[in-house]
Amino acid sequence: MNQLLQTFLKVKRCFELFSVSLPDELIDDIIDAASYWAHTSITVNRTVHVHTVHGASIKPDMMYMRALPLAVYGAEGDFLSTGREACLSLVGYLQLNQFGHPPRVPNLIRFQLWSHDQGWVSDHRSHQGTYEGSYTWFDSSVERLNSTSYLTEVDEPSFDDLKKIIVANSQSTRYIVTWTNLDNVKESSPEAIAAETRGQGWRSYDGSFTHDLQVGDCITLRMRARFPGWRMDVVKAKITVYWAVWDIRTLAYACCLSSFIMYMGFRFKGFPDSTDQP
Repeated sequence: MNQLLQTFLKVKRCFELFSVSLPDELIDDIIDAASYWAHTSITVNRTVHVHTVHGASIKPDMMYMRALPLAVYGAEGDFLSTGREACLSLVGYLQLNQFGHPPRVPNLIRFQLWSHDQGWVSDHRSHQGTYEGSYTWFDSSVERLNSTSYLTEVDEPSFDDLKKIIVANSQSTRYIVTWTNLDNVKESSPEAIAAETRGQGWRSYDGSFTHDLQVGDCITLRMRARFPGWRMDVVKAKITVYWAVWDIRTLAYACCLSSFIMYMGFRFKGFPDSTDQP
């Protein structure tokens, strides 16, 4: 039986020991409030850079990684890759659509990013060590499987200001960005101003990204550099997505079906492993 399913069933059974039985809906709310969520994470260790030279762009915009599909059975847990992307096959996606639990808005998305710029600036040296005047940054978008079984980028949401990089710092810095399903930042609010001060666009905290995600979506991470002389180096990144697991009976049925499909010879393709190369 799937380890995730086993864990959640054990927690559910604990509530059955109460002298007063609780409705399933209330149990789900309690588990959700305790942040007892399923998660999937993918870590990519790969040094890549983008830069612009003499007004001619040389890889100024590049996808660094693609996360595993959201809430797909078999994708829960922690994965490591040295390659460029990781994504489950269409088999898992179709199985989920037919027998999976109802789509749930992710409770939390966390980006951990290790990066630095060219380490110097010729102008505006007062910006050194700050985010002001930074022209290297990360952004994030969503890819979704279409009717022809291909991943296509979703027009919205897409954020060009996930995280700016500190100006003129030659040492890799770890940046952490966390979005939740409770985010609801408004323009010009104190929270929006604080986000901009941290080198993040306030719109990334308006909640639209998490609320527009669907089961099976892949979150992508892109690296960007703008203007001659600017360079962005990324050495590592990790994307972790947490979501609530509800409807245990449906989950159990889907996991059993997953085991049967794999027993009959089907395999999920695209899982990151030690043999995955850039």
